Amino acid sequence: MNSIQFSAVGRNFEYEYSHGVNWVAMLALALGIAPNLPGFLNAIGAMKASPVSIAIYDWAWFVGFGVAAITYRIGMRAAARDAQVRMHASL
Repeated sequence: MNSIQFSAVGRNFEYEYSHGVNWVAMLALALGIAPNLPGFLNAIGAMKASPVSIAIYDWAWFVGFGVAAITYRIGMRAAARDAQVRMHASL
């Protein structure tokens, strides 16, 4: 964590989010949940899911965490690069 930027006041810093929302984290959350939905809907009897979906749902915590972690890591790296470009452009 960059403590200098964390305490900095202003725009275009590494730890600034859009209106207080980290959209990369929201995307990671949604994508972490998505592969588990068919198996969940099968478990509650709302629909019939494929055996693959049921197998994914059996490992829901691990699948969801893995997908969300990879999405968050890639997204935050891209966002950090974008923030650095904006910061250098404003100097």
